[in-house]
Amino acid sequence: MRTLLLITWNDLRQSFADKSLLLLMFAAPLSIATIISVTFGSLAEETSPVDHLPIAVVNADRGSPIADFGDEFAAAVGIRGGGPPKPGAGGVAPDAGEPGRQLFSGLEAYEAADEETALAWLSEGRVSAVIVLPADLSRRLTGPASRGSAQVRVIVRADREISGDIALTLARALLGGFSGGLGITQAAVGGVAAAEGVTPQSVLSRPEFSQLTSGVQGPIDSRIRLEQSSLRSGGAGFNPLVAFGATQAIFFALFTANGNATSILEEERDGTFVRLLVSPTRRGVVLAGKLVSTATMVLVQLAMLFVAFTVIGSLLGGELVFIWGRRVGLILVVLLATSAAAAGIGGLVAAWARSPEQSSVIGTVINMFMAITGGAFGFRFDSPVRYGSAVYWGANAFEALAGGGTDIWTNVAVLGGFAAIASGIAYGLFLHRFSR
Repeated sequence: MRTLLLITWNDLRQSFADKSLLLLMFAAPLSIATIISVTFGSLAEETSPVDHLPIAVVNADRGSPIADFGDEFAAAVGIRGGGPPKPGAGGVAPDAGEPGRQLFSGLEAYEAADEETALAWLSEGRVSAVIVLPADLSRRLTGPASRGSAQVRVIVRADREISGDIALTLARALLGGFSGGLGITQAAVGGVAAAEGVTPQSVLSRPEFSQLTSGVQGPIDSRIRLEQSSLRSGGAGFNPLVAFGATQAIFFALFTANGNATSILEEERDGTFVRLLVSPTRRGVVLAGKLVSTATMVLVQLAMLFVAFTVIGSLLGGELVFIWGRRVGLILVVLLATSAAAAGIGGLVAAWARSPEQSSVIGTVINMFMAITGGAFGFRFDSPVRYGSAVYWGANAFEALAGGGTDIWTNVAVLGGFAAIASGIAYGLFLHRFSR
């Protein structure tokens, strides 16, 4: 253990004394991510919000003797079967509500069992807005105006303002129709006609029916109070530094890992590594120390970058904002998994290469592939090829934490797989290489 610590400390000391390496590790990702986020941040999440609007509806309405507007609202938006798919999962849940398509071509409405479930979907980015219908909705709409108004809440993600405005307008239009009497008349006529087995026209002709519905006419503001709020969930909502910062940090961490692992080949060429191997220290311990030092260096790099991005995000926002969320333990878990994966990949490339130059070329190609497919350049692949990118899995985990979610364990498991497999193969190849 003492040898591992000494090797790690020596490598860290040499790396942080190299000014050109510091530029690669910190200055480059900080400047690139900041410039991109400031320039294109306003276009990042809502480039085409009207093409796709997933919403969750929490229908707590208990109905009234005249109508059940919670059910009417659900039918109007076209509730789909199942829950909303996770971001990047591809596809949508089975469509059980074609009526909603007539209201808005990109509308996808899902019914949540309770508000907690709906807010979890919102935090994870599975829906863009949540509409909460209160238990007294129908009773307020069909009773005298003196009873007060029903409070309908529309909760949106802070990063999807346009989608939130559309959801609010949609709710206002539907509820306005109900409050104005059209929805009440349709529901009441349909209910009576179905119960008595007569036509809706015969029900409308009855004088007692006109008396029943005459007292419920009125503008929406007198019977429904719409309240809109934004969800931050312990994070900062969407911050372009989250998306661009995470991908750029992991991208450059891959180069750091490759460069540090390649130093083994450079030391082999210079003869210094061979002298280390002939020392009393076992060969396996020396190699393990080099791989651990690579992972440690990447961990320090990522941690310092994420702190720097938080400072930059706070300065741009004019207030202290924890853009990665407040779950420090989970953030550390993802940092460790990402660092181990990057170190493993860098070590595998170096162990496979025959020379430092070859390691640098191969490492650059692999790192660029992972950056492109993982979304480091502002666009993301929908193809399964992205699953082969450590950038994709790491960035997904950090974005989930930034939005207040905790669904990171699949990402952590995949990154751990990258780390275990790549590090194991690299260790075996290096061990075989230096045993000859």
